[in-house]
Amino acid sequence: MNTRVAVSERIAELDAAGWDRVSGPGIALDRGLLAAMEEVDELATQRRYFLVRDTRGGAAAATALRRGDAATRPLDTLLFGRAAALLRALGGGSSPVLLAGSDLGYDAALHAAGRPDDAAAPHDLLHEICAAIEAEARRERAAVCFTRVLEQECPGISRVLQERGYASSLDRPTAWLDVDWPDLGGYFRRLAGQRHKGGNKARREVARFEATGGRLERVWQPVDDDRRIAGLLERHHRRWNGEGLGLDARFVGALARHMPGRVCVYLTGPAAEAGGTSLLLRRGDRGVLALVGIDHALPLPEFAYFNLTYYGPAGDAPSLGLRRIDLGPGMVEMKIRRGCRVAFPQLFYRAHSGLGRRWRGAALALHRRWFGRKFRALRDDRATA
Repeated sequence: MNTRVAVSERIAELDAAGWDRVSGPGIALDRGLLAAMEEVDELATQRRYFLVRDTRGGAAAATALRRGDAATRPLDTLLFGRAAALLRALGGGSSPVLLAGSDLGYDAALHAAGRPDDAAAPHDLLHEICAAIEAEARRERAAVCFTRVLEQECPGISRVLQERGYASSLDRPTAWLDVDWPDLGGYFRRLAGQRHKGGNKARREVARFEATGGRLERVWQPVDDDRRIAGLLERHHRRWNGEGLGLDARFVGALARHMPGRVCVYLTGPAAEAGGTSLLLRRGDRGVLALVGIDHALPLPEFAYFNLTYYGPAGDAPSLGLRRIDLGPGMVEMKIRRGCRVAFPQLFYRAHSGLGRRWRGAALALHRRWFGRKFRALRDDRATA
């Protein structure tokens, strides 16, 4: 296959039309998101963007983030669980790594598309772009890791990574809402018809939110210096994840500038200041509830979290033209009760050295068995895909 490979540290330097054509349905490869993250990343992340094109019109795109020691702690914890701290102390963590993953989205940061009459092209293009990423990793003596890999979003990717010698495990389950209702009442009726019978509960949570003074404010063009929104999101993320976002306080405004008309901030709380917020990003008919922030020190209306996270976006989705809202990992059982479906992405890892590949492959095999047991009930649930 005759291909051209372009690698850049800035998304603006790559062909915009070529990138957009192959960047997939999700948000991970959205040029606006990537440009905003370049501006506000506080982790000194070295970014690499890869665009591969063949002479028959096929193409593949990927983004990889070079993570150093501090920025790989969440990945170490995901890969190695409670043993992560010990492995890091012994020099066995995942740093440095080229991480093919998204800053804020929940989909894989890799996608390929061939011509409709060329079924083999995506497979070959995926090999080409993986080879380009691996060559970059060798130059930097770094491992390579692909996260949130779903076959239904990038067909053939699992086979390609297995052929290239990657060890694999399960990533965290991810949830989404398929939007098939005309308004919020239609969403409640859909919940009432599912086996969890959540329609009446959802109505009560909206009613109690409003009865206790709750009101959702929608901000469609957040200003650059709106530190209250960024502060809420940062503090909430740090409280529940043990790590900050690694983004400076301008990041909400940067998103609004680079994704005009596609960013919505929901706010609620006391009249003097917001005590709760959520961030909805849009791309085509797909929305991503990227972040939530709650200040538990303030007197918030009842069920503020659920209205910010589920009922506000679900009610707005039809008028925004959304057919899907990605809600990501975490609290998956609760998301299923509110109408979500769940998928089980995979994670693929290849160490820099042969010795590292052997022992990390063994560690990932243990991780896969652990996650398999941990989420067995979810995998058997009819809400999973």
